[in-house]
Order: sequence, then C-alpha cells, then structure tokens
Amino acid sequence: MLAGKVKLRTFLVGVSAVVLIVGCGGAGLVFASGGLLFAARADGPSEVPSAPPVVQDPVVAPLVVSEVGGCTPARPVDVDLLAFAGKALGADKIKDATAGKPYKINVYQDSTDATASRAKIDLDRDEKWDEKITFKGGEISREVAPADDELYTEMTIWQGCEWVSPGMPASSGGESALSAGSRPVDADLLAWHHKALGADKLKDVTKGKPYKINLYQDANSSEANRAKIDLDRDDKWDEKITFKGEEIEKEVAPADDENYTEVYRWSGTEWVKK
Repeated sequence: MLAGKVKLRTFLVGVSAVVLIVGCGGAGLVFASGGLLFAARADGPSEVPSAPPVVQDPVVAPLVVSEVGGCTPARPVDVDLLAFAGKALGADKIKDATAGKPYKINVYQDSTDATASRAKIDLDRDEKWDEKITFKGGEISREVAPADDELYTEMTIWQGCEWVSPGMPASSGGESALSAGSRPVDADLLAWHHKALGADKLKDVTKGKPYKINLYQDANSSEANRAKIDLDRDDKWDEKITFKGEEIEKEVAPADDENYTEVYRWSGTEWVKK
C-alpha cells in the first residue's frame, strides 16, 4: 500500500498534466508541472503578460474630392493635387500621395508654413517631374516642362476650373481668354509676365514649337523684362517685347529683316497698334 502511494505521488510531481475545469463560473485550464499549479481562466486575464501594441507611423492621405471651386477639373491629377491646398500635412513631406495611380504626386510643407507649400507631379512615373506646384496664400501656380525634361518653360495659375496663363481671366469654356485674332505664341509669351527667370536669360523656352522665344531679365529687374520672338525659326528676330510693369509693348519687323518699324501694345486680349 505504501509503495502504491509513493508511486502515485511521484507521478503527480514528475509528470505535467493539463486538466480542463468546467464550472458555473466558466471554464479554464490547470497546468501541473513539477508540483506547481498554474491556472488560466478562459473568461479572465491570463498570468502571461500580453505583447506591447505595435505603434505605426501615421499615414496622411489626400482628401477625396470630385469638385474644386464648384466644378470638376478636366484632369484627375488636378483633383488629387488640389485636395492638399490649404491642408496641413502632419509631416514635412508626403511621397507618392497617389500610389497606385498612373501619375505620382509628392507634397511638401516648409517649416515656415502651417499648410502644404509645394508639390511635384510626375505624370507618367518616368522619374522626371513634369510639373512643379506652389501654394501661396490663395494662389496656386504651376511650372510645366512640356518636353518632360525638367526644363520648366511654361507657367500657369489655377483659376476656377482650369490652368490659365498669368494675367488672363479664366474662360467659361476652358479656352484661352485671348481674342480670336491672337496667336499661340502670345499665350506662351504672356505666361512669363511678372515671373522671375532665375537667370539673366532663358533661351528657346518654346522648344519643339514652330516659333522661338528667348526671355531676358536685366540686373536691375526682379522679373522678366524683355523677350525676343522668331516666328519661323530662321534665326532672325521678328518681334521684340518689353515688359514695363502692367504694360507690354511689342516692336515688329514686318519684312523679317530685324528692322523694327511698327509698335504695338497689349490691350489684355490682343495687340493694338500705337
């Protein structure tokens, strides 16, 4: 009899066991190991501490909007871009805010600003920025590299539902506010009015087009103050432009001989002979 008790005691001490206990208070497990008992209730806290929660960096996503200023922009990329206008990013930069879409947008918030300050757009994800955007107060301006070469030769501002050249009002039909008699070269020229070049000269800012425009910023000027236009790329300047504050004046060589005998002034929609 004594030998049997010893064997039973040895069995209980030396062998671990798991017993499921069911009662009116719920169910639980009893673990027996080396003579020590550990209980874990199914409806109560465990003796084993839980792992600390995983803290992830906050993800800032653009607002989803379909209209801006009461209209729907023609390009989906503009909808995604303008969702950040006047919005705090919660970081100094958000990379690829449009992941999964055909175009890529990076958004930046400078330390001096409380909301988004700048953005860059890669329209075809070829690792070259096609457009640079600046949010400044209530104005949104855009610099464009038409040749996808990061040479930004065109400038526009957002007005209502479209990008338009500076100084020209937006039209209801999305077309240029230039008069019917105006030329594409005029739109390209006027896009530089009141814009700083960042250099004393920009050559051929309309590369790839039938006409050529050179722009100049003299040392005593803070923005573009002169331009020359070669309408047929024959290496003879057909027109010379002077920006004087709000006034824009043009000298023309009618015979394409660089002999400038006519003078015009820009009225806001067309050239008017003086």
